[in-house]
Amino acid sequence: MSVLPRRLGVVTALAVAGVIASPSPAGAEGTLAYVSVPTWQVPFTVTPWRPYEPGRHVRTIGSDGRHAARMLNANTQSPAWSPSGSRIAYYRQSPRTGRAGIWTARADGSHARKLFAPKQGGADHPTWSPDGKTIAFERAVWRGDDLVTDIWRIGLNRHALRRITRTRAEELMPSWGPDGRIAFAREDARGDWNLYAVDPVSRAETQLTAGPERDLDPDWSSDGTRLAFSRETADRIDVWTVTAAGTDPHRVTASGPEEAASDPAWGPGDTDIAYAGWGPYGNDHELLVIGAGGGTPRQLTSNKQDDLAPDWRAP
Repeated sequence: MSVLPRRLGVVTALAVAGVIASPSPAGAEGTLAYVSVPTWQVPFTVTPWRPYEPGRHVRTIGSDGRHAARMLNANTQSPAWSPSGSRIAYYRQSPRTGRAGIWTARADGSHARKLFAPKQGGADHPTWSPDGKTIAFERAVWRGDDLVTDIWRIGLNRHALRRITRTRAEELMPSWGPDGRIAFAREDARGDWNLYAVDPVSRAETQLTAGPERDLDPDWSSDGTRLAFSRETADRIDVWTVTAAGTDPHRVTASGPEEAASDPAWGPGDTDIAYAGWGPYGNDHELLVIGAGGGTPRQLTSNKQDDLAPDWRAP
């Protein structure tokens, strides 16, 4: 699965040092699942590509920064809570066969079950439908000499496997919204990355962002009115939000040069956003929480691992 994307982690110039800088802000409740990766010792770079390192695994942590625990075994990542919070979907790669695909488990990590793992290519970045009965994901498929990644869906009964997007562009990082549309990132012919939303039934699409920046990592707010995402410019990455129609863009974090804030995940009540931060925390990524309108972030993790791709479950 080394060809599939992984977002860089994050940070902002307003960050404070320490594991817990202040009491939990209003709305900061619940549990975050995230992926822990052995530190990737490279300088900042603006690219969505990242190899899958051995030793990565899914962990959980309370939104107060306490009770961190290992949840899933090695070679797992991309955790996504079900709408009810009773189950979790994630990526898993077999150490024996190398096949990579989507698995589900109970909220405590038990009763793991393979949902879809193709013989060739791979599948990653699961996201649940609002009714919790279907999972969309990005799937890499060989078409001639090209490995192309599209957005697919499959029922929890392992039936109704369907391809949703039908272009030869790279289409990544789906997020299924409350209104039924799936947001995702697409690379155009110029190499720009922008966000789109697609109806999984009609396949009607709406472009949400446009420009030379790289817009990645979309995540719907629980009320479906806004999307959080990461925007990469020449020398920094920040968390932004935009309305469901693609209007009213707002920068949430304030990264400095060669700093980054990415992998955003809305918290309960849509008042806060968790993200992965890189820059003033040393040469690794940590989890932080910031108000949806901006402000000073609060650091959740402090260790020698890269902490990435949070997903926030309500209590």
